[in-house]
Amino acid sequence: MDAPSLIDTHCHLDAGPFADEPVAELLARAAAAGVGCLVTIGTDLDSSRAAVGLAEAHAPVFATVGVDPSEAADYGPATRAALRDLAAHPKVLAIGEIGLDYHWMVSPPEQQALVFRDQLALAGELDLPVVIHCREAHADTERILRAWAAERYAA
Repeated sequence: MDAPSLIDTHCHLDAGPFADEPVAELLARAAAAGVGCLVTIGTDLDSSRAAVGLAEAHAPVFATVGVDPSEAADYGPATRAALRDLAAHPKVLAIGEIGLDYHWMVSPPEQQALVFRDQLALAGELDLPVVIHCREAHADTERILRAWAAERYAA
């Protein structure tokens, strides 16, 4: 019996320790470890574009597009429009990484919440799932998600 194929549902192939490593080598190591599919995550417009590019160039890679809470200050209508365009790519699986982060507080909580709600609305419009980032903001994240779900799934 073959070993099961694993899916890495949240990686950042273009950032951190992987930024300078050839993607083909990363994918070869992943395959050798039984990982048959990887979802690389967008955290701002540039990384979302990079995620889509990686997904387009490499068969086992899929992408998400979104703006995480630390980048909320740079979010606006042009960013939303660009995310919408990127999300149309057939290898984009979700909107994310989106949410709230009260640990680093790079952006004010009110701005984070506005951006979070807007990206949830975008996900709803596009009928895509979301990838959530939450750090030290669990109650507010849950409140926003419950309100979104109640509105989205109201009978």
